[in-house]
Amino acid sequence: MNQHVVNHLPNGARLAVQQVLRSFLSHGGLAGLFVTGSMARGLPEPDDLDLVAIWDDPLSDDDRGRLVASCRGNHVGDPDTDRFHLHGVVPEFHFMAGKQQVADMLADFCWKSEPPPESDADRAEGLLASLADALPVHDPECLAHSWQKMLNEDYPDEYRRRRVHEQYTAACRRLAHLCRCGAQRDVLYRLRGRLEFIEYLVKALVSLNRTFYWGPKWNQAQLDRLRLKPDNMWERVSRTMSGRPNLPLPAMRSLALDTGSLIRLNLPGVDISFSTSIIQQISP
Repeated sequence: MNQHVVNHLPNGARLAVQQVLRSFLSHGGLAGLFVTGSMARGLPEPDDLDLVAIWDDPLSDDDRGRLVASCRGNHVGDPDTDRFHLHGVVPEFHFMAGKQQVADMLADFCWKSEPPPESDADRAEGLLASLADALPVHDPECLAHSWQKMLNEDYPDEYRRRRVHEQYTAACRRLAHLCRCGAQRDVLYRLRGRLEFIEYLVKALVSLNRTFYWGPKWNQAQLDRLRLKPDNMWERVSRTMSGRPNLPLPAMRSLALDTGSLIRLNLPGVDISFSTSIIQQISP
């Protein structure tokens, strides 16, 4: 056990990780157990304990069910999911896979010329983000180190260009749609549109910074870690998402144009001229 990692977890999470690790080791074939998500990033109030388990060989569904049940013990859980409380936290098993499955996922998703199906891109990126942030609790083969080197140091340019273009285009389209018909829609629709615009924009910035999207729980501390981002990014995002019912179109337009300038400066091979032309037509 990596005692250094375990000792720095909150007390309930530390006890839960120890119990999960004991259960998994008793099964045999555990190649790695990693803490990831908000707990690994040290966020002040994580709401669950995100775990990634890697096995020498892939698990069957029955094996997975038995392993989760062995961790749960006498604790009552939701019969339709893996969720249960353990020492005051909710262990959440992001994925449990064989070593070769993970190696194939990394190769297929990032380094082959064929991009993954669009419907799989966000899910796969979520798994990659889990590995990129993971803290190893049990990792005798140093799997986490080798994968994180691949993800963080050898981040593929083709993947970066594709994701920045996709997400920035989606943000601009969402903003143009809000400008065109948002005023005629209800408050909830407009708030959802703002959130989608910001999410697409953040995804573009995360890829621009050669990293992976950390899911919907992003916050100021995570945004501050990005080197390439518009000035005063968090304050501008906060203003955009404020509770006022009217659409803050000038602030959203400015944020989109500044992000476009960063993309042109740092990824000159990505053509975003059509997307920025849409935004420039919005009155400041």
